[in-house]
Amino acid sequence: YELEQAAHYRSCNAGKCIDIPKVDDGEDYSIAVEAMKNCGFSDDDIDSVWACVAGCLHIYMIEFKEIDKDSCDYIDGGYVPKACKAWKADQATLEKELVTTTMPTRDGPVVKKLNTVKAADGRDSLVKTVYDCLFGWQVLTINALTDSGTGQNFIGLLDIFG
Repeated sequence: YELEQAAHYRSCNAGKCIDIPKVDDGEDYSIAVEAMKNCGFSDDDIDSVWACVAGCLHIYMIEFKEIDKDSCDYIDGGYVPKACKAWKADQATLEKELVTTTMPTRDGPVVKKLNTVKAADGRDSLVKTVYDCLFGWQVLTINALTDSGTGQNFIGLLDIFG
C-alpha cells in the first residue's frame, strides 16, 4: 500500500499520541484481520479494506497551493499516485476532481475551479465518504453472514466519531 510509519500521516497523529503504552499496533492489525476472516470476509475483501484505508491516508495528506483567490492546484507530494494505485483509480481524473467541481446546468456541465479552502473541504469529504461507505459495507456483509432469515439476527453499530 506504499505506506509510511503512522506518525507520517496527519490523520494518525492529530492527537500527538502515536505510541500508546501497552498497545501493539501489529497485534491489533492481526486481530482485525482475523475478525474479518471470522465474519466471512474473503482475502480479497480484506485486501480491499486495507487498500481503501491506505488510499484515505494518502489522500488526506494532499495539500493545496493558491494560484489566485478563486483557484488552486494540489502540491505534488507523491500522494495522488499512491492513492490511485490503492483505489485502482484514474490519476488524471482524481487530479482534476481535487481542484474543480462540476455543476450540471440545463446547457450541460460547467466545470468550476476551487480555491484552497473548497479543495481541502472536497478532499476531506472524499475521505469521509470512502470511510462511511467502507464501514456501511462491512456492517452489511456481517449482517448478511449472520442473517438466519427471520430478521432477528443483525448487528447494529453506533459510530460516535462519524
